[in-house]
Amino acid sequence: MEVFLARQPIFDTEQSVVAYEILYRSGFVNKFDEINGDEASREVIFNTFQTFGIDNLTTGKPVFINFTENLMDDETVTLFSNDYLVIEILEDILPSEKLLANSKYLKEVGYQIALDDFVYKPEYEELIEVADIIKIDFLLSSKKEIKKISRYLQNKDVVLLAEKVETRADFEYAKKLGFSLFQGYFFSKPEIVISQKLQPMNITCIQLANRINHKDIDFNKIASIVSKDLALTYNLLKLVNSAAFGFRHRIKSVKHAVVALGENEIKKWIYMTIVNTVGQDAPDELTRLSLIRSRFLERIALNSRYQKQSERFFLMGLFSLLDVILKRPMENVLEELKVAKGIKAALVEGEGDLGDIYKMMIAYEKGQWDEFSTYANELGLDSNIVFNAYIDALLWYNDLGL
Repeated sequence: MEVFLARQPIFDTEQSVVAYEILYRSGFVNKFDEINGDEASREVIFNTFQTFGIDNLTTGKPVFINFTENLMDDETVTLFSNDYLVIEILEDILPSEKLLANSKYLKEVGYQIALDDFVYKPEYEELIEVADIIKIDFLLSSKKEIKKISRYLQNKDVVLLAEKVETRADFEYAKKLGFSLFQGYFFSKPEIVISQKLQPMNITCIQLANRINHKDIDFNKIASIVSKDLALTYNLLKLVNSAAFGFRHRIKSVKHAVVALGENEIKKWIYMTIVNTVGQDAPDELTRLSLIRSRFLERIALNSRYQKQSERFFLMGLFSLLDVILKRPMENVLEELKVAKGIKAALVEGEGDLGDIYKMMIAYEKGQWDEFSTYANELGLDSNIVFNAYIDALLWYNDLGL
């Protein structure tokens, strides 16, 4: 499934890129579609941090994302690091008590608050005190208005951002007035970027929703459910190993990821995933084969001398078609996931014991029995173990009811 976003760089006075504004797009047309604002903002947040990843989308620079009033009240946004997310309050949101309270809370926990398309009104005074960045539209306002607003705001503890800067004259005028951040067609138009999105299965999301509503969350059961879904496994490992989380040690397994996030954060991730998943299409053939492979290799490991490597076998099978599904080089995909070196060597180069296991699996699937027997013998695997593991994998997938 293709996903679209638009990104527009934000520059400093030296014309160096310091951040990006990320905008909703539904296709190649570079304009906002008239869809529900809450839905658009949630899609942008989810796809920025989950589908694209902050490392790929902005090379680790912060992102400005438009927030609706409802989204300001949604704690799932705090799943993402305040080092990378700037909350941009849309200009059409009235400064209600609820909005002020939510803005103050988000600021207290470390998020920067930006006011979009700012036009001064007395009722915005309290919101100005909360804001870190104020964006002034150079097309919407006259030079006289811009000068008046900027002079007033110079006494406030805020950074001024000039948006819709169309010419060098606009840029120089903004600098003269004390603006320190800049955005507009003079520098760069919004650029449409595209990625492939792995879609979790509805039934898995329902199981997770049921599980996290229990009084005591069982991390083992959560990890078990996530592990049965290729998209969820990929998305979770990609997210926790991204710069947006900043864990010092590489997280290699679903169980490790779930425990590292903790109860509150894993709940937020699951809720966010459910909102962006339920009602989508059923898994395709490539996802089905990935799941069967994961179970197939796991059962081989558990019934042989490779018991201690069962989780690696499982992940190798689960990730074995990611390059085809995402239409990207396997090496790049696995680098994002920070998978164990042995899995990466097996899937990219076909090296090591895991590489031989992988090649044995391919030979078995293709019915290349001589080649299969050669690998099985070299690995010390009884062909009956492999046969039974494959039958178990097929039955297991059917029992999932997908």
